Amino acid sequence: MRILILIIMLLPCSLGMYASAIDSLLSVLDKTIVMRRQYEEEKERYISLIKDELKQGRLTDMERYLIQNRLFAEYNSYISDSALHYINENILIATRLNNRQWINSSILNKVHILNTSGLFVEAMELLKSLPRNTLEGENIVDYYVCFENLYLYQAEYATDRNYVNNYLRIANLYRDSIISLVPEDTYRYVVVHAPQLIDQGKSQEAICLLKNFLPRLKSNTREYAVATSILAFAYHVVGNKI
Repeated sequence: MRILILIIMLLPCSLGMYASAIDSLLSVLDKTIVMRRQYEEEKERYISLIKDELKQGRLTDMERYLIQNRLFAEYNSYISDSALHYINENILIATRLNNRQWINSSILNKVHILNTSGLFVEAMELLKSLPRNTLEGENIVDYYVCFENLYLYQAEYATDRNYVNNYLRIANLYRDSIISLVPEDTYRYVVVHAPQLIDQGKSQEAICLLKNFLPRLKSNTREYAVATSILAFAYHVVGNKI
């Protein structure tokens, strides 16, 4: 949400043929702001129901891990401290069970939180602690996503242009790795490839890619917010060239 607001505020006032598309994005934003309180109340009710499951007696470690994973998913991008609490609990459970894939998955989830919190040194240390040869399936993709985000966020915070360019160069290498691993008709592919197209001066292609994929996303989800923020930025880039 914050990203979408900031990008739309930067949009030029005169975008000619793109005005209706921008109006549509602004309409989505307005509705989301109006409905925000309702979304939060619904989320809190749902979180409360999940927490009730944790209060059941005699839960196995596996059951507790899976429930806490659901709580992490709900708190992620909502209340980061709570998300971090449950992922730390799951790291303990996964370690106790000596489940390597659960350990990897939980650590990668923690890295996502550290990245968004600006704790880049801690995020890098955790990523380096993961034995690359133990990663399987989705964890491999997530591993590259964590590195991509780490360097993108560092580029955002950096003030020296040389550092910015280097961070972006490395981030793009990880983007290439992600693109090579995920199917083209997936969310991960779209939100990684669209920024690539924008960087390559192909904003129109990025717009088409995002607009074709958006109907597959629910409007009150983090995924939708991310996709629309990239779309808004693509329109911003195109508008500046008019």
